[in-house]
Amino acid sequence: YLFGPPAANLAVSAKVRLLSADFAPKGFEAYSFGDPGKSFEPLSLMSTDGRLDADGRAAFSVDIPQDMTPPLALWAEFTGRVREQGGRGVTARKRIPVHAYALYPGIKRPGSMELEPRKQAVFEFVTLSPEGERIAHPELIATLFQDQWQTGMRRTQSGFSYESVRNPVEISTQRVTAGDGAGSFSVTPPEYGSY
Repeated sequence: YLFGPPAANLAVSAKVRLLSADFAPKGFEAYSFGDPGKSFEPLSLMSTDGRLDADGRAAFSVDIPQDMTPPLALWAEFTGRVREQGGRGVTARKRIPVHAYALYPGIKRPGSMELEPRKQAVFEFVTLSPEGERIAHPELIATLFQDQWQTGMRRTQSGFSYESVRNPVEISTQRVTAGDGAGSFSVTPPEYGSY
């Protein structure tokens, strides 16, 4: 309902926030990317109000923090709202990818999720650029964790409930030599369990 000549001097608001995003490039659907042990809560970067200029335009800028370590890629979500003099508004939203990393390692999901004790299991990996292209990688570190669960009773508003918390325990760590963006490594679980 805003149309016609430029919307000069109308109220405008802009918001920018960072959201977690998937990284699943075409051709690599069989690979898992990211750190499942990390999470990223939406982060507000800007919220401001202003007025459009005589041509019905406004410009805003925002700095993306450089020291972030999210589990994977992010979205920068931009929301703009222009309000007519009567108060009704028009809102637009756009998402732009934000990459905190120069490369993304991905592990190919195995045919079976069960690892046999004392038997070597081989995992294939790739490293991709933010654009989803295979890219050479520096030395990498591969760590095998075993999931151990701790269950405790917790008091709630309606009484008590059991709560299980995952506690990953490091079993082994190895260095993977630098390469052309693909390779494999092997691990040997010492016993039955969730890894």
